[in-house]
Amino acid sequence: MSSWDAAQYLKFGAQRTQPSRDLAARIPLEQPRKIIDIGCGPGNSTEVLRQRFPQADILGVDSSPEMIRAAAQAHPEMRFQLCDAGTELGTLDRDFDVVFSNACIQWIPNHPKLLREMMQLLRPGGILIFEHSKKMDFSDLDEFWQLRSYGSVQFSFFKKP
Repeated sequence: MSSWDAAQYLKFGAQRTQPSRDLAARIPLEQPRKIIDIGCGPGNSTEVLRQRFPQADILGVDSSPEMIRAAAQAHPEMRFQLCDAGTELGTLDRDFDVVFSNACIQWIPNHPKLLREMMQLLRPGGILIFEHSKKMDFSDLDEFWQLRSYGSVQFSFFKKP
């Protein structure tokens, strides 16, 4: 499991949260019932989702015990769970309307496997939306493209200012 310092991470909380706001604003569903935030960190992105979709059941997951502790402490009304997205996504429910991830998946190797497992968390018609801060070569993701029947796919890339 990764070790992260939540206090250090939140020193730039506004800057780190803005891409989550931008990404959440692009979710095309009016009232998703169930959302997962992969790589939720200290809960700032999960809070953005809660503000945008207050009626949804939202689960924040992260591989860092420190981040999960900070998230649960800052947002006791929300659900958080320790989960390594590189190895444990298969243990989660597979009926999410939205699989959301901001600034996380670039840290996880084997993107074809990761994206396949993220897609498998969706109910039919669900939305996968993520931000990835590094260049990704989608030409190697033939198998991923074949999984589109699991739901819609929206890619969103934010460039550094």
